[in-house]
Amino acid sequence: MKISTAFSSLTLAVLALNSSAFAEKCNFSVDPGSVQVSWTAFKTMQKVAVNGAFPQVAVKGKLTHQNSMAHLLQQLTAQIEISGPSSIKTGNPGRDQTLFEHFFSHFKKTPTLKGQFLDVKGKETEGELMLKLSLNEKTKMVPMKYTRDESGTFQATGSIDVLEFGLNDTFDDLHKTCEVLHKGPDGVSKTWPGVDLKIQAKVERKCNS
Repeated sequence: MKISTAFSSLTLAVLALNSSAFAEKCNFSVDPGSVQVSWTAFKTMQKVAVNGAFPQVAVKGKLTHQNSMAHLLQQLTAQIEISGPSSIKTGNPGRDQTLFEHFFSHFKKTPTLKGQFLDVKGKETEGELMLKLSLNEKTKMVPMKYTRDESGTFQATGSIDVLEFGLNDTFDDLHKTCEVLHKGPDGVSKTWPGVDLKIQAKVERKCNS
């Protein structure tokens, strides 16, 4: 009986070693050209959505990492410089011009947004993370939820309040400029300080067993 038990234990140990030796090893990589940052702002009391994006995103950091998507995401940084109306895309050139002149151009120094993912928790397919976002010389931690589908499309979503970044006067200027355009059927003009953010990228996973 003892010999049988010892043999069984030895067999299990050998199988475990073989399993470890041939364990799947995965490499994660991100295509910097696939990174997209878009946003949704809201106007009128009915919260009509206004969608836009930043067409130019500079990504820095190591673009590959073995075994961990979380570590890959956390070693990347992204920077967006708003140098003019062409740095903003809403599908309306007049609106792009207004946003630059009455909002982004009032940022301290050069209008720049910097972001980095931190504290990534969850699975490869879904989870939560924190976005360390810096703009107007202020930095805030933004909670976000992420997903990654079978095609490798990674998407993180969250929301910010622009007033938390010291943009009260800038926000008021934008609202006054757009006061008529931001009136709803009730005749009330409203510009909401809350803005939804969405960050997308192509995160590939290649495994060898």
